[in-house]
Amino acid sequence: MTGALRVCLGCRFTGLPDARGRCPRCHTPLRRRRRHSLQKAWAALIAAIIMLIPANVLTISIIYLNGSRNEDTIMSGILSLAQGNVAVAAVVFIASILVPFIKIIVLFTLLLSIHFNVRHGMKTRVRLLRFVIWIGRWSMLDLFVIAITLSLVDLDQLLAFTLGPAGFYFCSAVILTILAVEWLDSRLLWDAHATHADYTD
Repeated sequence: MTGALRVCLGCRFTGLPDARGRCPRCHTPLRRRRRHSLQKAWAALIAAIIMLIPANVLTISIIYLNGSRNEDTIMSGILSLAQGNVAVAAVVFIASILVPFIKIIVLFTLLLSIHFNVRHGMKTRVRLLRFVIWIGRWSMLDLFVIAITLSLVDLDQLLAFTLGPAGFYFCSAVILTILAVEWLDSRLLWDAHATHADYTD
């Protein structure tokens, strides 16, 4: 009977599916694992890595100040902010550079561990997945910082402010990493451990 139990990823109901194979509470189809979860997570992660390249190379902001045009990439913008406000520069660095790369490294590690059926370090990998899920809500923090910084600029001197093409690629990378986490079925982490336990028994 316990082998027939299913967990609904929509409402977290744990029990037997109804006659149509759906969750009795929210009517979401109950499956043992999400279909093509690993493939979709890999596709989203690889696309996010590709998007991060132009996001860090191209211009993120274009400012016309006193008739002069100033263009900044993410890193040059951080260095410019550091000259006036180190705290704001640190927040932008963490949100724009540190967090995206940490998320990609963690997701890459988790997907490799699932792909190669690694059974060791289970607690560490579950904690890493929870950390990535938690930190995903702060992924757009740097864009809010840019908006706040813009509101603090002397508007009498600021002629125009334009978001550069890197903004599109950065937002795309953030969304893709969020989708990679969302599409990854966390139960896949336990499959290698369960298979090994059945084999040893």
